[in-house]
Amino acid sequence: MIDKNQKRKINKQIGARVKAAREASAYTQERFAEEIGLSIQHVSNLERGITGPSISTIIKMSKVLGVSCDYLLLGRSGKRDVARVESQLDNLTTDQLVIVDKGIRIILEAFKVPVNALGDGAEQQ
Repeated sequence: MIDKNQKRKINKQIGARVKAAREASAYTQERFAEEIGLSIQHVSNLERGITGPSISTIIKMSKVLGVSCDYLLLGRSGKRDVARVESQLDNLTTDQLVIVDKGIRIILEAFKVPVNALGDGAEQQ
């Protein structure tokens, strides 16, 4: 059984992911609320972890934001997230892709993930 403190913590984690995904998708709270059929206040309460989303709301948010339900609930990235990133990368120039690659390598190094985990055989710095 989940106690009140655990529930509050889970709601805050879900809310933070909803807010991050909403902002990454360039939705205002108002526009996002309209898209998923909720009031602005309800969206604000969800993002702050004051209330938790229903299953139907999670599904609506997932579709509108282009992220998986797993991501919203558990923080796991799904195939749709990968497809969205791939689609964004497809629109970049070669020079822009080089910058993205360098950025990814810096991030991986900061998280202590081996750069060769990229699997592209590219020269390591």
